[in-house]
Amino acid sequence: RISRASVAYDLLRQDLLRGAFSSGGKLGTVPLGRGYAMVTTSVREALNRLPVEGLVDRIDQSGFCAASLFCAASLGWSELPMLLETCCGIEALAFAFVLR
Repeated sequence: RISRASVAYDLLRQDLLRGAFSSGGKLGTVPLGRGYAMVTTSVREALNRLPVEGLVDRIDQSGFCAASLFCAASLGWSELPMLLETCCGIEALAFAFVLR
């Protein structure tokens, strides 16, 4: 069984990768919880996992914000669609494997 925090993590990660949040924009647990129809605890747990990937910055005593610098910019915007397609393909394969 997949945890709600893992679902929140996957949704947030996908939205961050596709640029749904402005660079440096605050990521509040309450608005995100409403948007994803999840409790804030699951959203907070997901947000705590994302700084490792460089997608989210944790601000001491203030919460989280979308990373101000995104590594795809250093790759060049022309390569971003290929990167996203590869990531989505890998995640789809991993999800199918878990369901087996």
